[in-house]
Amino acid sequence: MSNFTLPPLGDGINEVTITRWIKKTGDTVAINEAIAEVETDKITLEIVADRAGKLGKIVAEIGAKVRVGDVLAQVDASSADEKPSLTEIHLPTAIAIHPTPSAYTGRLSPVVSRMVAEHHLDPNLISGTGANGRITKHDVLAYLEKQEAGNKSQEPRRKIRAYRNVTN
Repeated sequence: MSNFTLPPLGDGINEVTITRWIKKTGDTVAINEAIAEVETDKITLEIVADRAGKLGKIVAEIGAKVRVGDVLAQVDASSADEKPSLTEIHLPTAIAIHPTPSAYTGRLSPVVSRMVAEHHLDPNLISGTGANGRITKHDVLAYLEKQEAGNKSQEPRRKIRAYRNVTN
């Protein structure tokens, strides 16, 4: 019985949280097959097997924080149906599957905040062109127009509310 350990995942990623076990105890695992899903504060990754065998005891439970090199699970490599050949190419042991969306940290003006709420928008999806990447009214309008153009053939035209500039 040998151990699956958390492989190096990249610069600055030293600790992750186990979010899901793709394989269960007793499942047969092939080389480069996803066995678990882990998450950092910015990205979700799949951990893949670096050897074939039968998954034994799962050491790191869901929700556990593990560091690079920590044991995730045990594997019985003697029961492997698949033996690596001399010409086999080993892929990286972790691959990104999708980034975790980060919360928009900039402040929204009252007009932008109202527009985002009225149109049920996610500020993380809108590119800000204002100072320091701040989302402006024009950014929201451009985003709505872009959405409208993409949905033209799929649904009836949506009315976009007009906003006027109010100056004191």
